[in-house]
Amino acid sequence: LDASETSRLFQLCREKLLIARSYRIRPGLDDKILLDWNALMISAYAAAFAATGGKKYGDTARQQLDFLLQAFRQGDGLALYHTYKEGKAQYDAFLDDYAFLIAAMLDVYAVVFDPALINTAMQYTQYVQDNFWDAENGLFYFTSEKQTDILYRKKELYDNAQPSGNATMVLNLLRLSILTDDRALAQTATQMLLQMKDAVGKYPSAFARWASAIGAMAYPQGEIALIGPEAQAAAAALNRAYLPHATVMAAAQGDDAWPLLAGKIAGAVLEIFVCKNYACQMPVKTVEEGLEVYRGK
Repeated sequence: LDASETSRLFQLCREKLLIARSYRIRPGLDDKILLDWNALMISAYAAAFAATGGKKYGDTARQQLDFLLQAFRQGDGLALYHTYKEGKAQYDAFLDDYAFLIAAMLDVYAVVFDPALINTAMQYTQYVQDNFWDAENGLFYFTSEKQTDILYRKKELYDNAQPSGNATMVLNLLRLSILTDDRALAQTATQMLLQMKDAVGKYPSAFARWASAIGAMAYPQGEIALIGPEAQAAAAALNRAYLPHATVMAAAQGDDAWPLLAGKIAGAVLEIFVCKNYACQMPVKTVEEGLEVYRGK
């Protein structure tokens, strides 16, 4: 058969199959929106924006984050719902929902550098600590203490099809502790990691995000502050170099509200400070120089 005859036959077959299929019961469609899964997707969009500079990725990440914060909120407080469909959200959110949402806020901050995202992430972190923390065992429950219909409050520790909410909270606490210089957050993260270190050592493939958190704590990557009129553009170029676990902040001028930006006066040109524990080396003027200093070259 020639190409045109083959194409005609295939089209005929498709039409017959479509008619036959129309007599069958259509499968159910699960079109609800889940808070935790969408938060993970936002982090993926932020990572794509960091790696490629593609504006559509950054715009989508910010728009979807704003949607989640609005659509899933219970009333005027910080409590959230787990699912959303046809304009209605329902069912109390779980630890994974909050943990992945906080991570998404920090991931989006790392590409758009809006400090309001850090403030919101801190508010939700405090909410998680107030409502999910098990003070006796030093880990987070999967369900909030406000969910009174739960007979047994379990803890999810393994990184399975999606990462553990507890492991994600460890990384959130570590990142926020550096951004805000809140040592209590780092102490909580350390406490959680010490409980899990033996299990991670024995079964690392089952605790991948835990292992990543241990690596971030054992080998801190330092901080980079970019100050000046071209700070955000330079930070975008810096992001494309891929610096895992590095804390990057960018602003047009210094800001005493944030330890890494405090005391830095913006001039007419870009200045890049490479720091460790907020002790910064002399600033350099280009991203290439900043990378050399950061990598110790």
